[in-house]
Amino acid sequence: MDSLYNETANRLWEKFEYHRNKFEHCHVDFKESFPVDQLSRQSPYVLTLIKEVCDEYGCEMSEHQFSWVVSQAWAPRDDSGTGQERLDLFNRVNNTNLAARA
Repeated sequence: MDSLYNETANRLWEKFEYHRNKFEHCHVDFKESFPVDQLSRQSPYVLTLIKEVCDEYGCEMSEHQFSWVVSQAWAPRDDSGTGQERLDLFNRVNNTNLAARA
């Protein structure tokens, strides 16, 4: 995949982790399509963070990127924790250095 595509999604994940306590994600149904749409209805602040990332990188992002980030941050999994634990696991597996930051 294009590095900008990955970089913007990763940056959005960092912002989501930093602002994690501002989201009402408990009612997102990850079996449905587009979890970011569900999350943004409950927590419109998501849209602000998406705009910040788009402005920061001077590009638009896709619905798939947004939903991937929501799934990475909150979808139930058997193999990993939540929040920083997931970010740490992603960093180890992908040799990245993502961190919760505004």
